[in-house]
Amino acid sequence: MIHHYETFQVLETLLSLGMDREVVTDFYSFLVHTGSTNTGFEFDIWAWRDRNFHNNYPPHGWCAARFNECFRNMLVREDTHDPVLHLASALAPLWLQPGKQVKVTNAPTDFGTISYTIDATEGGAKVTLDPTWRSAPKSVRFHIPWFAELKSASVDGKEVKAVKRVLELPANARVLDLKWTLTSKPELSYAKGVERYVDHYWKIQFGEKIPGFDSRWIFPDSE
Repeated sequence: MIHHYETFQVLETLLSLGMDREVVTDFYSFLVHTGSTNTGFEFDIWAWRDRNFHNNYPPHGWCAARFNECFRNMLVREDTHDPVLHLASALAPLWLQPGKQVKVTNAPTDFGTISYTIDATEGGAKVTLDPTWRSAPKSVRFHIPWFAELKSASVDGKEVKAVKRVLELPANARVLDLKWTLTSKPELSYAKGVERYVDHYWKIQFGEKIPGFDSRWIFPDSE
């Protein structure tokens, strides 16, 4: 039985552990199991049956709140144990294809507001930061995605090294230049997830497949 919003307890834990591949995979897997307008449910939806929500009417408000919280934390996240701000903790491969842009505008944080953009290029990305601190964090930590191999990085013209795929930036950083190689291009997207789910669902209904509980079947190639 699917109890939708409890999924985010796991995702938030994975996020804090730096397991961005698992976060993005589960994030899209969650979306696959929403309604046609991406509404969530609390319970009563049995896997591989008729998807009837019975008297548990969507949209589920708490589910929506947890979804927005998780999405926000993937892009901007505080650390309860350290006065630092994490940026780009979990980014999807499609978001960083050359020519794409990730943009965050006036995001409120414990330290004040921050805006930033990531402009993806053929060989890396340019990150522009525009914070308005109320009380500046000790540092800003920018995460390198699992599907990219970092070649070099500089912040405001000064070289910076990554430690465990994390770049430690000063709170007053403004421009981060990244050179990387995309080591893989996993087909992670909402559209692909729906396509695979529908195919799997109907094969089960016609007896061509046996229902299973392997969490990786929707995106088996997400490495």
